[in-house]
Amino acid sequence: MKLMRKVFEVDEEEMVSLRKYSEGIGADLAIKTKLDDPACWTGVEDYFPGTVTSRLGYRHSEIHIVLKGKAEVEYATTHGYGDWIKKKFIAEPGDAYFIDLGDQVVFRVLSDEPYRHFCIIIPAAPFAAPPKRENEP
Repeated sequence: MKLMRKVFEVDEEEMVSLRKYSEGIGADLAIKTKLDDPACWTGVEDYFPGTVTSRLGYRHSEIHIVLKGKAEVEYATTHGYGDWIKKKFIAEPGDAYFIDLGDQVVFRVLSDEPYRHFCIIIPAAPFAAPPKRENEP
């Protein structure tokens, strides 16, 4: 068992300092990891005002709980049956949504403040390790 305290609390200056460009997202992003374990990854993610991400294909499932800001979430899913269903909704603080394995999602930040959500991935996604220094582009 792992206890996480104050998981929704964020130091605003720290989030700004964590901001960096993500090639996979196609935009600036700040991530504050709260739990990093093979069984579960949790963290707070900020997409900054004006952000429109590239189409993100999920190779794992996630739950997002919106903490701050507002974004249009456009998604395509097959529900495992082959035909793509395309929809979108506005996500605001207090909302939560489930991203299923295989879903494709675009986030458009609509607010003048960062779109912040608490992310839960169980089990933790198999992210690639950072490249070794000699292999960096």
